[in-house]
Amino acid sequence: MNEPILKTKGINLSDLNDEALIDLCATYPVLIERPILLHHGSACIGRPIENIVRLLSSGLDLDAVDP
Repeated sequence: MNEPILKTKGINLSDLNDEALIDLCATYPVLIERPILLHHGSACIGRPIENIVRLLSSGLDLDAVDP
């Protein structure tokens, strides 16, 4: 995981047990904010935002999506 907060705080995920990982995610929810976009049979993780832009710019017709 390449989150700035981990580097800033000097946190090594492999050093943490399950309880410490849960506490870390509760303290820094940005670590688990990973929206998933499904679009015409394709999917991407929405972080970084460029992933969403790339999927939506792939020439697919957004108006043809069923709600």
